[in-house]
Amino acid sequence: FVYFLGVVPKPGLPFPVALPPLYRSPPAPFI
Repeated sequence: FVYFLGVVPKPGLPFPVALPPLYRSPPAPFI
């Protein structure tokens, strides 16, 4: 589920920033 969230939001969108650090950690390196 975390992986999917990281793939949907693209770099520049407020999605990864609004999500908590727990969910933001995985998408950070991916972006």
